[in-house]
Amino acid sequence: MKRIKSLTNVTLWAAALLLAGALLALTACGRGGDEETKGTQETVTSGVSQTPSQAETTSPAATESSAEETSGSTDESETGSSKLKEVRDAVAEAYGENYLPEMPLDAESLEMLYGVKPDMYEEALGEIPMISAQVDTLILVKAKEGRAADVQAALEAYRTNQLEAGMNYPMNVPKIEASEVLVYGDYVCYLMLGMIDDSIEDEGEMLTAYQEQNQTGKQVLEQYLAQ
Repeated sequence: MKRIKSLTNVTLWAAALLLAGALLALTACGRGGDEETKGTQETVTSGVSQTPSQAETTSPAATESSAEETSGSTDESETGSSKLKEVRDAVAEAYGENYLPEMPLDAESLEMLYGVKPDMYEEALGEIPMISAQVDTLILVKAKEGRAADVQAALEAYRTNQLEAGMNYPMNVPKIEASEVLVYGDYVCYLMLGMIDDSIEDEGEMLTAYQEQNQTGKQVLEQYLAQ
């Protein structure tokens, strides 16, 4: 009887150990499941937080394109508004292929060659031919208030010097003689343009022909600048 009782106690103890092991296993599985679920949730949450906003997904090309469009509209508003540029284009169109001045003059050239200083004007535009043997010239100046007479005097002095130096190219003398300094309020212009028939050899006839050629440009200037 004692042996039977001892075996029974061993059996009950073994059963208790097995039950305890089962409970521990179930607890471990539960914790593992929670950690796995938590890991999954963290992964999803992390994925959402790393999704870039709409502003961040805007491509650099689109940004640059937008900037260029804005810059282009600004540049357009800043250029092409000059009245002198408009007048120059109208004069060139009036002469067509016979408009020879194609090289623009900068402020330094206007001062050194023509005596027209920057402090005399608000705006100035000048063009001469690329070939020194040709004398065709167009100079348009919007003088500062009270400085139109100074600009006129400078251009008149240039014209006189051209006449005195005209013997370097005698064929240009009639054209220089036909040149004019024109004043329209604050606008002062030097005009020496046009081509004549090569068959004209008499200097008097050449002078008349060049004066007629100058009238083409003069009419444009009066249309745009005369008040």
